[in-house]
Formats: sequence, C-alpha cells, structure tokens
Amino acid sequence: AVRPVQRVEPSLERAPIVPLEPLAAVEISADALHEALGPSQQDRHKDTNQHRVCRPMSAFRMQQAFLHVLLEALLAQEQTKTIMKQCAAITCVQRWHTDRRQRCVNAVPLCRDGQVVWQLTVGVAA
Repeated sequence: AVRPVQRVEPSLERAPIVPLEPLAAVEISADALHEALGPSQQDRHKDTNQHRVCRPMSAFRMQQAFLHVLLEALLAQEQTKTIMKQCAAITCVQRWHTDRRQRCVNAVPLCRDGQVVWQLTVGVAA
C-alpha cells in the first residue's frame, strides 16, 4: 500500500545534555560558533520551483565543528602545559569521533552581559 508523504517539522526543543566526563570547557561567542559551523547551506540549494531550501546540518559535522572551535579557543589562550594537554586530548577525541560518530560535545547557550555565548564542553561518556 502506498502512503502519502508526511511533512516532518524540525524540532525546536533543545538537545538533551549527554553525561560526559569533561576534558575541557570554553565559552565562545555566537559569532564564533556561526563561523565554525560554516556558511548556510540554504544559500546554495534551490528546489525545482527555485525556492531556497535549507538542508539540515548533520550531527557529525556539527560535533566536528564544535571540536574545531574548542581547539581554536584553547590555542588562543596562553600556552600552558594544562592547555597543551587539553588540546592533545581533544585531538584524540576528534579522531575517536570520526570513527565512532558518538556525541562528545555538549553546547549550552548562556547569557553573559546581555550577549548570548555558548559553553562548549568536550568529554568522553561518563
């Protein structure tokens, strides 16, 4: 039996926080996060009626972008042994994530001085 296609609306609910044993945490601006996620795919794709189409970003790509921006934020700080160890651990998590594709970064929006910042926490499953 043929069934009609049902429209699926994107969820606006926040993704649950995954319990992680934290390796590092940083706060980044919304602009830095948008830059890390890359240009909007909506500007590149059009449907058959020439309407802009927004394709959702994969969870894998988003997690990799979070890991990248975490590394950049840590490397922008004063280079201490602790920071270098955190960077090395995040690099290992990046490779692990490429193989396993399991969530390893929690992103939580916070309000600081009237601005939205994102707290990114990278870790391994607790």
